[in-house]
Amino acid sequence: MVWLIGRFHGGEFDVQAATGLPSLIVLLIVMNWFFHKVSWTGWISRHHKRRRSLLAGDPETNKRRMVAGLALLGFTSVYRECFEVVIFLQNLRELYGSSVVLEGVVIGCLFTGAAGVLTFALHQRLPYRRLLIITGVMLLFVLLTGKSRSGGVAVVDV
Repeated sequence: MVWLIGRFHGGEFDVQAATGLPSLIVLLIVMNWFFHKVSWTGWISRHHKRRRSLLAGDPETNKRRMVAGLALLGFTSVYRECFEVVIFLQNLRELYGSSVVLEGVVIGCLFTGAAGVLTFALHQRLPYRRLLIITGVMLLFVLLTGKSRSGGVAVVDV
């Protein structure tokens, strides 16, 4: 990504807008989708019905299809997340430098690990709906507090 951004000899704000706006759009779309899928019982029950229908057929064929489907789902999920994170981090690296971004990545990994320990190791139920609302409010705060040099509100300033 550093090489690719170096090829476009644009200004700092051009790179910032080119990386920040698509990232925010993707994040808002994903959060909107997730808010609408927060009715977990109905959503999960549909997946259980689908799983039962898949398991009702030939076991060997079903196993291959499920492995292929899980591999494809895993690849696309990880690829999309990594792509989005790289875009955000490149934007921040251009603004604040690599050491600040590395520090933020380490702090983010610590919080992610803590959430994983709470969820998987300690078997705690996290308040997903409340966490999503807090995340949305924080994102709105970031969108509204970013100021450009001209004094107007800039969506891409973090």
